[in-house]
Amino acid sequence: MRDIIPDILRRRYLVKFGLVVAVVLVATVTLGFVFQQQVSAELTHDVHAEMETIASVEAEEIHEWVEAHKQETRMLSEFQELRSGDRAAISNRLSHERDALGGETQAIHYVDLESGEVLASTDETAVGSTLSERNLQWAHGSLAFEDAEVAVSEGYEHGDHELVAFVSPIEGGPKAVMMTADVTVLADRFRDPIEDGYTQVVNSEGTVEIARNQSVALTEYRDGADSAALTAGLNGEYGALERDETGEVVAYAPVEGTDWVLLAHAPQANAYALRSTVTQDFAVLIVASLVGFAVIGLTIGRNTVTALTQIRDNAEAIAQGETDVEVTDSKRIDEVGQALTAFDDTVAYLRTVSAQATALADQEFDADALDEDVPGAIGEAIRQMHHDLEAFITDLEAAKENAEESRERAEALTAMLERKAEEFGAVMETAADGDLTARLDEDVDNEGLTDIAVAFNDMLSDLEATLLTVQEVSEESAVVSEEVTASAEEVKAASEDVSTNVQEIAEGASRQDESIRQAANEMTDMSATIEEIASSSDEVAAVTDEAAALGSEGREYAGKTVTKMDEIEETATEAIAEVERLDSEVEEISEVVGLIDDIAEQTNILALNASIEAAAADQAGDGFAVVADEVKHLAEETRESTKDIEARIDTVQASTSETVENMREMGERVEEGMETVDQAISTLEAIVDKVEDANASVQSINDATDEQATSTEEVVSMVEDVGRVSEETLAQSQSVSASAEEQTASITEVTNSIEQLSEQSQRLNALLAEFAVSTDSTDELDHDLDLDAEDSGTAGKVADDDD
Repeated sequence: MRDIIPDILRRRYLVKFGLVVAVVLVATVTLGFVFQQQVSAELTHDVHAEMETIASVEAEEIHEWVEAHKQETRMLSEFQELRSGDRAAISNRLSHERDALGGETQAIHYVDLESGEVLASTDETAVGSTLSERNLQWAHGSLAFEDAEVAVSEGYEHGDHELVAFVSPIEGGPKAVMMTADVTVLADRFRDPIEDGYTQVVNSEGTVEIARNQSVALTEYRDGADSAALTAGLNGEYGALERDETGEVVAYAPVEGTDWVLLAHAPQANAYALRSTVTQDFAVLIVASLVGFAVIGLTIGRNTVTALTQIRDNAEAIAQGETDVEVTDSKRIDEVGQALTAFDDTVAYLRTVSAQATALADQEFDADALDEDVPGAIGEAIRQMHHDLEAFITDLEAAKENAEESRERAEALTAMLERKAEEFGAVMETAADGDLTARLDEDVDNEGLTDIAVAFNDMLSDLEATLLTVQEVSEESAVVSEEVTASAEEVKAASEDVSTNVQEIAEGASRQDESIRQAANEMTDMSATIEEIASSSDEVAAVTDEAAALGSEGREYAGKTVTKMDEIEETATEAIAEVERLDSEVEEISEVVGLIDDIAEQTNILALNASIEAAAADQAGDGFAVVADEVKHLAEETRESTKDIEARIDTVQASTSETVENMREMGERVEEGMETVDQAISTLEAIVDKVEDANASVQSINDATDEQATSTEEVVSMVEDVGRVSEETLAQSQSVSASAEEQTASITEVTNSIEQLSEQSQRLNALLAEFAVSTDSTDELDHDLDLDAEDSGTAGKVADDDD
């Protein structure tokens, strides 16, 4: 929404307010116009529907009027007098019927159809006249009577009356009955609910047949035969339409059985009077809305914009840092007035906050502005700031004093470090000149210098000990070199002996190689035999595995059998208990039946006593005797039923007892079966255990055979390896002799090298003598060398033992 509305509208409340008012006004006018059109359309539809309904009702009434006169004319033609041809009788009948029909019937005529002459009539003046003189036009049917039994004419004028003729033929001759009716009575019945409205009946040729205004009757219809309403009515349609040329609403409805259409007219001004009133009311409402919105815009909107403008200007000034702004008292007590008052309070609040902040910035902690109460988070923050500033200044002063003390301590420490550095430098120069007994003073009032002194002294001690160790080792190297020289001579002699022995070993290795080849062939044959045994043992192991598996499966089935037998035993026990309970209940039923039998016996005796009492009571006891007989009869039937029940209960008891015995025998057999199954299971388990033991033994044999086969193959492989080794030994023993000779030459060279090493050791001792070391270090070094010598002696002894 913000992206749609331009900034120029968003910045000004008055413009937005005016725009909203305009939008609401346009919406109100639009909705009012739409509602007015809808209401107008509905009212127009209601007017058309009302006129259409009235037109259809009146058209139906005309149809009924025509049908009634057609029926009356048809009935007149059926009278016997009219068929007889007797003029006197015909005249009497016509007069009688004329009087009976009433005032709507103008006259009844007896007519000759061939000549059209009126032979008899209730109107004496009409006798002798012809139909052609009346110039009749037929609205329905014709005098040929081909498609209708009664012909209906169009309206025609006769004297001062507008008449319609109804003609029906008389059976037996070319004669007919013609009845004329005055249609002006229909015009008097027309209903015109709308003021200044009128109704007319117009035929297909555009002639007004019926009208309340007699001056237009039998004249051409004002809108002509081509009128839209007339055309629609002739097509059998019902409806209403507007004639803007005449300013009328015309409703149309066809009159069935004729070529007439009923047309109801009403002025549009009168027909749509309610619509006009509603339209005017909507117009007044819209104008009132316009005036109302204008008043709102000029009063509420303008005053509100003025107040908001003042608040905006003051807020901008405050945003620029100006707190000396004045808020005009608008005397308003609504939300806008309350907002101005609240803004004024805000300005005062900000002034106080600004004054306190300025005082704190200037470090004027005794300023009067700081004594004023500032509520809210800002006030709490300023108070906390005040407290923190005072504490900070105090801390700064204390830190300044501490800094002075620290500077003095740092200067003293610097002087001490410079002094100790000079001392340490002198000691280090002495040690660099070769005096390893020099040491730094470790008693220093500084942890870093102390660590340096300790580390330097430890380094000199380690270096001193190292030099002593090198010196001792050098001396020992000289001694050892002499010993090694003597040993080398001995090794030379031993090497010559070794060469001789190696030649002998080569000859033995040749003989050993031949023996090993023969052993390898024998071991190959034995390996093939062991593999055959292993294959047979595999088959036996597979069979024992299957036997063990079948035994385990049989054990499982036996376990399941035991479970099922336990269930059968439990079921049998429950069945026995139920049958025994049934037996006891049957006995109880038997007792109840015996009680019923006793009651029936007593009832029979009671009935007998009642019969005796009834006989003694004579006639007064006849009814009592009848009841006693019935009771006696019922008691006898009860006894017979109880005997039948007792017999059946005896049978059930016998069957129940037998069933109990059978169930008990079945329980005993189940128990015996359980024992047999348990024995079978025990036997099967023993067999399974034996099979499993046998299987374990066979598996052990199989495993052992496999291992033996594997071992044999390994032995064959090892023998072959030994053969190869012996061949290699033979080849190598031949080269060892040459190597022994070469070793003798090498030992001579080693002896020369050892003599050179002895000379270098003497030179090293001369160099080490230039370093000054302490006596304690020498003693410690001697102790370490003694330990090393002991360890060397022990190691030499062990080496001699190994040789």
